[in-house]
Amino acid sequence: MFPIRLFCFVFVLFICDFAHSQHTLYPIKNKGKWGMVNQHGQVVFDTKYDAIGSFTKQNYAVIQKDGKAGLIQNDGSWVFPTQFDDIRILNKNLFSILENGVWNIIDKNKKRILSNYDRAEMINEHFIKFWKLEKCGVVDLRGNIIVPPHYEQISYLEKENYFLTKLNKRKGLFAKNGTLISKPIYKEIQFISPRLLLVKEKYKWGAIDNNGNEIFSDNYSNYKISDNGYVLIYKQENCYLFSLEKNTFVNKEPYENHIPLNKEWIVFQKYKKVGLHNNKGEIIIPAAFQEIRLFNDYLLRVRVGDKWGIVNYNNEMVTQIIYDYISPFQNAYAIVKKENKFGIIDSDGKSFTNTIYDKVEEKEGKLKAFQGAKLTEYTISEMGLEKGN
Repeated sequence: MFPIRLFCFVFVLFICDFAHSQHTLYPIKNKGKWGMVNQHGQVVFDTKYDAIGSFTKQNYAVIQKDGKAGLIQNDGSWVFPTQFDDIRILNKNLFSILENGVWNIIDKNKKRILSNYDRAEMINEHFIKFWKLEKCGVVDLRGNIIVPPHYEQISYLEKENYFLTKLNKRKGLFAKNGTLISKPIYKEIQFISPRLLLVKEKYKWGAIDNNGNEIFSDNYSNYKISDNGYVLIYKQENCYLFSLEKNTFVNKEPYENHIPLNKEWIVFQKYKKVGLHNNKGEIIIPAAFQEIRLFNDYLLRVRVGDKWGIVNYNNEMVTQIIYDYISPFQNAYAIVKKENKFGIIDSDGKSFTNTIYDKVEEKEGKLKAFQGAKLTEYTISEMGLEKGN
C-alpha cells in the first residue's frame, strides 16, 4: 500500500502547487520515476521518465528518459520523442536541439533552420543571435544569415532597425535585411536621422548615410542637434548648418553660430553680429544686429545695443529701434516698453496705443491697461483689439 499512499501524496502536492496554473498536466513521481496526470487524475504519461521540466510560457516541457530529451505540450501531445541529447525552447515554433554533440535549430516539423553552432538565443520575434567559435552572428527565422558569426558583440537597435556589431573595440552596422552598411571601423556611431549617421573613426566626426555612403569626411570636432530639423556641425571655431530634410549642408560658408527660428528661417552669427538666411543659405538680412527673434509669421524683432525694433523679411524697418522690450505677438497684440512705460502694437507692428501705461496685463479675455489709478480695457477678438467704454 505504500506506493499508493506515496502516489496520492505527490499527486495532492502538485495539484496544490498548480491549482492556479493554466497548465492541465501535473507531474507525479513513483519509485524515482516521473509521469504526468491530467486535472481529473487520469495518467497521461506513465511514471517511467527520469525528469520532467516545468511548462514554459509556450506551454512546452522537456521530458527525459535514458539520457535522451523530448518535448511535450500541456495537452499531453508529443512535439518530439525522447531522441535528442538536449532541447532548448526558443519560441513557440523553434527549438535548439543537441544531437551527436552538434547544436541545430529546428522547427516543429524538424525542418533545420541553423546547423552546427555553440549557443543561440532569441533577439526578438524575428531574429536569433547565435555563437560559433566564440563569435556571434544573426539569423532570421527562415535560416537566412543576416549577420555572419564574425563579431564579439551584436546589438539590435530596434528604433533604428540596425544591427550594431563590435570587433576589437570598433563598431560597424548591418541593416536588418542583412545588407552590410559599415565594417567595424568606427569608435563611435551616432544615429541622428534615418539618413544621417555621424561616425568617429579617430578623433573627428564624419557622416555616412543609411547605405554607408560618405556624406562628409571626418574633419569636424563636434556637433549639436538643433530644433526644426537641423544639426549644427562644428569645425574649430566655425559652425556649419546641416539640413536633415535635404541631408546636406545648407551653407558652404562657415559662420560663428546658427539659430534656426523655424524650418525656413535661420539666424546666423558673423563677427559677433547676427543676420538671417533662408533654408537655401541665401542671406536675407545681413549680420547687423545683436539679436533677432520672431515677432509673428512675417515680422521680426531685432536688437541693436539694448534697444528693440521690428523689421520685415525684406530687411525694411517697420518700427524704429527705440524700445526697451517688445513681446512676441499673441492674441492680436504685443506689448512694448519704453522708458518704463508700456504700449500696445498690432500685428503689423503699428502702434495701437502710445507708451503711456504703467502696467498692461491680459485677464479674463481682456487687455487691462493701467495709467495711475485709471483703467482702460481693450476687448480681444479675432479682428484685433477694441477699446472698451
